[in-house]
Amino acid sequence: MKKRLFALFISLCMLLMYVPALATGKIYLALGDSITTGYAPTNINPDGKVNQPFANNIAEKNGYILYNNAVDGETTTTLLSKLQNGTIDVSNADFITITIGGNDLINAMYEYISTKYNQNNLDLTLTADKIKEMLYNNSADIKTLMILVNYLKDFTNSSEAVTALNKVKTNLEKIITIIKDKNTNAEIIIINQYNPYSHISDNGIGIVESFENMVINLNENINDITNTGISVANIYDAFQNANDNPCNAYVTSIFPKIDINFDFHPNQYGHNLIATTINNMIKSQPLFFLDIPDNKWYTNAIHYTYEKGLMTGTSTNTFSPDAITSRSMISTIMWHMAGDPVVNYIMSFNDVAQDKWYSEAIRWASASGIVSGYGNGMFGTNDAITREQLITMLYRFAENQGYNIRENTNIMLYTDVDQISEYAVPAMKWACGSGIISGTSNNTLSPKDKVTRAQTATIIMRFCENIAK
Repeated sequence: MKKRLFALFISLCMLLMYVPALATGKIYLALGDSITTGYAPTNINPDGKVNQPFANNIAEKNGYILYNNAVDGETTTTLLSKLQNGTIDVSNADFITITIGGNDLINAMYEYISTKYNQNNLDLTLTADKIKEMLYNNSADIKTLMILVNYLKDFTNSSEAVTALNKVKTNLEKIITIIKDKNTNAEIIIINQYNPYSHISDNGIGIVESFENMVINLNENINDITNTGISVANIYDAFQNANDNPCNAYVTSIFPKIDINFDFHPNQYGHNLIATTINNMIKSQPLFFLDIPDNKWYTNAIHYTYEKGLMTGTSTNTFSPDAITSRSMISTIMWHMAGDPVVNYIMSFNDVAQDKWYSEAIRWASASGIVSGYGNGMFGTNDAITREQLITMLYRFAENQGYNIRENTNIMLYTDVDQISEYAVPAMKWACGSGIISGTSNNTLSPKDKVTRAQTATIIMRFCENIAK
């Protein structure tokens, strides 16, 4: 009996040790529609979602505890109802994002097109849902498509569009009022709307222009809400200025065969743009890692990499400076340094799942030639990285990004130079000559030593300051 009580006491003590870490994590509440859920058509992603929705990216980068209450098809009316009846509790949230309004306008648009079509085509009745299905499944013939698009153009300046826009504004004001009444301290960001067809050519049929006008009108209403003291994430500009198409929509051909995808959801690249925009807006928070003293040799480097969004903690209040850095961690850091690019590259690594925090980073690093696997179908996601491996990855990253890799120095004075792998010699010469690394003593480089997280932060800071400036 005494042994059981003692075991219970120890278990309670261990549990209490974790309570402070859980309590200090900021709560992130993601509200809204299928943009926030990360929806993707199953013909693009069989799971029905992108690999990393923007909300997950934000939570990971900022150490937030994510509660994603978004629902596919959510409108301002349905979200308002949930807040009014208490289905969604916002009182404990520290940070809230909202994507809403697009479905209100699109639903009204399909109803308008359906009504107009049925008034003028008595031989065939098309419901709003049927029209949506035809456009999304590429099943409309060219004649029907042109008729539907013409009605879409008319909708932009219709009384039905004005009514829908006014309802969005009224509901949004009520939504924000309820949230602020129940939570006066939360940071709230509303994400404005984008034109999902801005990066495609529709061969003059008018889809791009019609949606552009609708989005501008909708965003004017969303921007008016800023008077209530919240922030608006300008995703419209981020998508307009994107280097690649940030959405799933495309137009391959109109004649003689229709090959169009009207899906308006962001692809993975689009989700990364949304996350980057919001991450840049989040109010900076002081470093709160309990295991980072103010006067250590690595303190400034950890501050630097954390504030740049290159490294995060191992928990909500710990950094673990002496923990060993893994191959997946380094790939993710360099991916962040490159701006979280999205690449179309099929990975063949058996130990890299498609939905992990490091998945897109490893995909990019492999496609860019910065890191490779072991040649047996394994990447080694959790394997420790050595000094020479880290430096070689940085060297390849610098070359990939067009940075200077000509600097080098004589490393023959180090007594353990013969331990450097042949492939790593140019990179080690470059890193020593560029001031990215120095010896672990006056006469050793220790190329095979495993790299701690504190050492990684220091090397990355030196690279950013000396090379990527």
